[in-house]
Amino acid sequence: MGLVTEEEVGSLYNSSIANARFSALARRWSPLMWLSIIWVSWIVFLKDVKPWGLYTLIVLAIFTLIVPVYMLLGSSKHMAAMARLTPDYDRPKGH
Repeated sequence: MGLVTEEEVGSLYNSSIANARFSALARRWSPLMWLSIIWVSWIVFLKDVKPWGLYTLIVLAIFTLIVPVYMLLGSSKHMAAMARLTPDYDRPKGH
């Protein structure tokens, strides 16, 4: 709106940085979202189907154990991406 210049406001992001940050967050949390969607789908559709309900339950249990480890191992990569996408902020004197 022209009230301040871009240099005066270090905490606001332009659209390309905001989109890149959103993409990084989506990549970070998508395994948990997919896992929850697949669990709900298994509960609703596949739990009564013999023998595929049991097979998919085993695969879901394995992925449920793997996803937190995968997210833990990828957390430093995510934090580095977010630090790269965060603009530098100069603290004013006296603060």
